[in-house]
Amino acid sequence: IGVDRLVKPQILSLLFQMAEGSANPDVKKPSITWSYLKDNEWHPFEGGALLSDSTNGLVNTGIIKFKIPTDATSNDTLLPDHLNWIKASCNQNSSGISDTINILAQAVNATFCSEQVSATHFSDLLAPESIKTTLEPLPDIKEVWQPYTSSKGKPAESNTWFYNRISERLRHKNRAITMWDYEHMVLE
Repeated sequence: IGVDRLVKPQILSLLFQMAEGSANPDVKKPSITWSYLKDNEWHPFEGGALLSDSTNGLVNTGIIKFKIPTDATSNDTLLPDHLNWIKASCNQNSSGISDTINILAQAVNATFCSEQVSATHFSDLLAPESIKTTLEPLPDIKEVWQPYTSSKGKPAESNTWFYNRISERLRHKNRAITMWDYEHMVLE
């Protein structure tokens, strides 16, 4: 991944949009090694340089935050110059990684926080490009762009769903007996 206009040391936040479900579930999840280019050689990120990874090892869509070290170089001849380069590698079971759709820089999570929420608010996903600005103006942020729908929102449980769930739970007392029990416990 080539990154332009990086001021080192800097925290780089990358959104990895993955094709979830495209990873092979039958292989052991691979161990991914992250490296950066310095003087035409790849150097692994030190222990604390990978600040967070919400992608579950490039299986799910999420954000990975890197602390780019001061010694990373951008005038290398191994790859096009003027860019700082990072790479992900794994030695085996690469089919256990989902296919990559897109990688976007300077990503953050936005969390919905409100005391007053309608009961149907989470029934539909928030459409792309619905969020266009920060709550309070921040001079360091030039633009806010939401390229994908929201995720992980869940509406409040209705009375009908509650009674169905309780009836199923009482039926098997948290012990799956039939395939139907297994299926519904997993889906829940």
